Amino acid sequence: FGIIFLLTAFELFILDIKAPTHGALTTAGVASFIVGALVLFNSPGTPQFQRVSVPLVVATGVVLGLLFMGIMMFALRALRVPISAGVESFIGKTGTARTAVETGGGQVQLGSELWSAEATDSSEPIGKGDRVEVVEVKGLRLKVRKVK
Repeated sequence: FGIIFLLTAFELFILDIKAPTHGALTTAGVASFIVGALVLFNSPGTPQFQRVSVPLVVATGVVLGLLFMGIMMFALRALRVPISAGVESFIGKTGTARTAVETGGGQVQLGSELWSAEATDSSEPIGKGDRVEVVEVKGLRLKVRKVK
């Protein structure tokens, strides 16, 4: 039965990384690890020289739980990082109109790159030198609006 508890503990650790339980499954995994280790190594039929101390098992379980909590926090932090590559990262960035930008098209500069762009709102003209914000990306063309 001890091995079943130990395997369950590791399954709970892995599930907590994938599921948003805020550490509840890790806590259950630590408890399962401690119970599994005690059942496996401290059963009545185990010779005295093969037994492990309860404080050692508890300390190992707590350290293991903290390790998996750290991994989980690292994974969640990585998921919250905004996109920094690809055209999706352009949305919300500002640039400068290099030509007049209308609904038919124009050119804008984002950083050191020149992009084809079109205005999202024809009622608000975008002139050369105006600051623009990217609101959408369609293929290799940016949809922009004038920054107020």
